[in-house]
Amino acid sequence: MHIDETSVGSVEEDTRVNAEPLHGTTTLSEVGNSRVTLPKDSAPDAPENRRAEYEALRAEILYSDQVCMIITGALLSGSLALLTFAVDTLDQPDIAALLSPVWLIGYSYISEKRFVIETIASYTRQHVETQSGFGWERWLRDEQQGRTRFPRVFTFHLETIISVIAVLALPLFLLLQNDWHVGWGFFASLLFVPLIIYTAYRNLRAYDKRTED
Repeated sequence: MHIDETSVGSVEEDTRVNAEPLHGTTTLSEVGNSRVTLPKDSAPDAPENRRAEYEALRAEILYSDQVCMIITGALLSGSLALLTFAVDTLDQPDIAALLSPVWLIGYSYISEKRFVIETIASYTRQHVETQSGFGWERWLRDEQQGRTRFPRVFTFHLETIISVIAVLALPLFLLLQNDWHVGWGFFASLLFVPLIIYTAYRNLRAYDKRTED
């Protein structure tokens, strides 16, 4: 039986080629030893991945900030519309007491979005900007901490003040509209006064701690 030596050499050469692992891949023995080799362009610290993550985080911050402004504007305009409708059209001022829970819920959602913004900013400073060429959040934090003469007023502080004033003013508004007669609307709106004060105090303390990080 005749064996073609050329074919044998070709088989041996193909075996050697197939036995060599491809660049950036993982062999079976490496898996057994818990060693995994990833392609260079899929490394978690690749610059393009960091840039994409940074842009996504910045976009989420912008979106959350816009949501807060929209909610605040909607609460203000909606409150004026309901007050006008209850007093001038229906002649039932006590209906305005429905605004108290609306403001409390709206303020709670605004707080949640502001906490999302600060959480993303903290993560960006500590994990993204330290491993990339970006530095906006760190620079902004340093500038805020260095300002002693002109301290910055955070938007969340203004949103808190507006929400608290709106809830506090409702019972007084109902008393004035009812010629100082106490009705069900007064008591209903008065129930939300301690709730909004406690919520605002708790959220402001938590927010100030996050902005100091």
